Amino acid sequence: DRVPMLLGPEALPLLDAWQERLLAARGVADPSNLDPFAGPGRTRAEAQPMLAFLRQHVRAGTPFTFNALHLERKGGRLYPFSIPAYDGPLTISRRRYAAAQQRHLLTSIPRELRARLRLPPGWSMVAADYTACHAHIALGLCGDSTLALDLKGDFHDLTGKRLVGPCMRPPSRRAFGKVVNSAMLFGLRPKRLRQLAVAHFGPIVTARWAEQAWAAWWSHYPRLDGLAGRVHSLVQQAQAQNAALELVSPSGRVSRFSPAEVKGRVGKGRRSPPGPANVWRSVLSAIFRAVEGDLLARTLHHFQAGRLLHGGRLVLPIYDGLLVAAPAGGVPSVEGCLAAAARRATADLGLAGLKLKIDRRGP
Repeated sequence: DRVPMLLGPEALPLLDAWQERLLAARGVADPSNLDPFAGPGRTRAEAQPMLAFLRQHVRAGTPFTFNALHLERKGGRLYPFSIPAYDGPLTISRRRYAAAQQRHLLTSIPRELRARLRLPPGWSMVAADYTACHAHIALGLCGDSTLALDLKGDFHDLTGKRLVGPCMRPPSRRAFGKVVNSAMLFGLRPKRLRQLAVAHFGPIVTARWAEQAWAAWWSHYPRLDGLAGRVHSLVQQAQAQNAALELVSPSGRVSRFSPAEVKGRVGKGRRSPPGPANVWRSVLSAIFRAVEGDLLARTLHHFQAGRLLHGGRLVLPIYDGLLVAAPAGGVPSVEGCLAAAARRATADLGLAGLKLKIDRRGP
């Protein structure tokens, strides 16, 4: 009962550009690389089938559907994947996935491509995603009052102002602040912060600036810094005891790290093991990802529960958001049900203040 979609010919140059980047990439992508078709741990062989699938449908002008799989990965996150050339249920289990014998997956669908998706006549696309999701999760976990105050304004622009000053153009300043905020919560280090700044502003950025900016970001949020410190201490204790480490999300999702993983000897999806000093970053990100997985799962549950009333159909889950097809005349009902589902999901997890941004597209 999925709604077929089309990608117009204007998407082909975008796909061609990604193809060139994919061919130029190393065998295994850099885990910090945000390229959508060469994402964390993806090889060219794994990313190529999805590109070929999309380019084929664009050239032929034929409709297709995204077949999404919620596959449990390290860190307790429910990862939405798309499976090309698989004709089956929209959301499938790990066992059914194995039975389908598909080995080529793509994490989510990038924004540039989602903006070009079109539905058949009589349907409208409704896109929804949680604003500053990881920062709100952090607030729910640590209760930092400064973070709560910043989240009432433009969180990303405030960070941009603090790091690069008001002299930068607002769009560039905010874009940089968004990248930094997301990366900091997942254990960004000063060296990588400098690399991000150089990519935005050129080689004028010094290592000293990166170290000072990194320290200033964390000192601005003392209780969040304390949360990261406690995670660091837990990892060091488990390393000293040669023990496994288990984390439990607010709704009971368990993320387990084996003794070898705690010591940094194993790194799934990485070119090399992270080493003992970097494991805390994996553990910290697992906390956020587990709650994010819970949030998406609960939002989808509450939305699908009212499907017979609003008539909307899930097109694709996207980490902290989703794409939905709304029938003609039913867009307001679908939007209302999405908003209600988000309110119930955030209440379930104690994430007060986290809002679902809903964007109506299409006829």
